[in-house]
Amino acid sequence: MEQKDMVVLLTVDPKKDLERASMGLSIANAALATDVKVKIFFALDGIFTLVKGHCEGLKADHFASVQELLDLFAEEGGELHACSPFMAQRNISEGDLVDGVIISSAPTLVHDASGGVITI
Repeated sequence: MEQKDMVVLLTVDPKKDLERASMGLSIANAALATDVKVKIFFALDGIFTLVKGHCEGLKADHFASVQELLDLFAEEGGELHACSPFMAQRNISEGDLVDGVIISSAPTLVHDASGGVITI
């Protein structure tokens, strides 16, 4: 059986919309648990999710903390992609990001979206 691919496009800063960001990360983790290959593409203000220390202490009701969701996603083989144009617009450098982030752009998202995109 061929493995399915999925891309989650996360566009919200968890400090501004914690519940929506937590939901997106939870969906990505749930897909990984069903053997779907998942990439989260962080764009717009969602890019702040990947900045070191930005998500410390953020936890929505009925969800694991944002940091726990990110850690679990990475541990289970998910890929975290930061959109380089949005990094530049927000003065975020590669050194500002948590370890393991892949710097990408829209062509990567389009190429990898064969299994569909969930936008949050």
